[in-house]
Amino acid sequence: MAAVDKLTPNDHRVQHKSYTIPSNPYNTTYHYLLAEPPSSTPTTGTALLVHGFPDLSFGWRYQVPLLLSLGLRVIVPDIAGFGRTDAPSDLHAYSLQRVVKDLLAIVRHVQGKAEGDDVEPIVLAGHDWGGAVVWRFALWHPEALRCVISLQWAGTEVDEALVGREKIRAFLKVLYGARRDDGKQVFNVAKGLDLEALEVDKIGESPLVNGEELEYYADEYARNGIKGPLSWYKTSKINFDEEKVLFDEGRDKITLPTLMVVALRDNALPPAMSANMHEYCTNLTKKEVNATHWALWEAAGETNQHFKDFLQGVLKEQPLKASI
Repeated sequence: MAAVDKLTPNDHRVQHKSYTIPSNPYNTTYHYLLAEPPSSTPTTGTALLVHGFPDLSFGWRYQVPLLLSLGLRVIVPDIAGFGRTDAPSDLHAYSLQRVVKDLLAIVRHVQGKAEGDDVEPIVLAGHDWGGAVVWRFALWHPEALRCVISLQWAGTEVDEALVGREKIRAFLKVLYGARRDDGKQVFNVAKGLDLEALEVDKIGESPLVNGEELEYYADEYARNGIKGPLSWYKTSKINFDEEKVLFDEGRDKITLPTLMVVALRDNALPPAMSANMHEYCTNLTKKEVNATHWALWEAAGETNQHFKDFLQGVLKEQPLKASI
């Protein structure tokens, strides 16, 4: 199979942008990647890609070139607490509703709309925590979307133990598939992370990211440490309280065209978790890839083909409306 085109850490096809959300009570400034389709490709709209943990905007590096080839402008933020985006101390800054509002503001900004204006409907995709974000986005603001794509959705002291770039680097290597040289297990889904086994000089290489990519991730995570990213796991009560109105009002169904790509070997978010999705997504397309949690990278070609087949249908059925 031919190699899949992907972005590099300093790829000329993307611009690094930042935007302070006007309506955000924490004055959060988001970093995002912005990529425009080639001048020779007719513009078909805007796509917003939302990453999860432990990842960054760069986690969509295999998918951005594909979306550009389909004529889509691509926005890929570092979500709250990650990479170059601010990491507020208040857990409410990481609630799914708050993040949806922030992402919608970024889209509005990129599209040149005034605060509060309707946006030109977008293609929305999420992975891991990003998957949880996109489903909530579809419930809160279905009018802003053309379709939804998701791959896997979903009190710790780890944030206090993972201090310093090298410790974070070793942690990332393990979660990206690296093993200890002596075979001792450092992480599994059932037991979590064995901090005593996370010895920097005993961790092998990751099969999923190359050296340049790993150093990029380590540098980005070292900016604010791991506390912000792990805040996402401490917001269940906040999310419940904010989202209760959706269910009270019967707004618990998604009628937009929806693609769910299930990774068959994902132990963190196993395929069984999506078994009843059709009850809540009434226009669902479901596909599978033979991959672990990191299907975006590990099965990039197969994943991209599912994206392409689905999006070509959506873009044909929902052509971009000319601006007035």
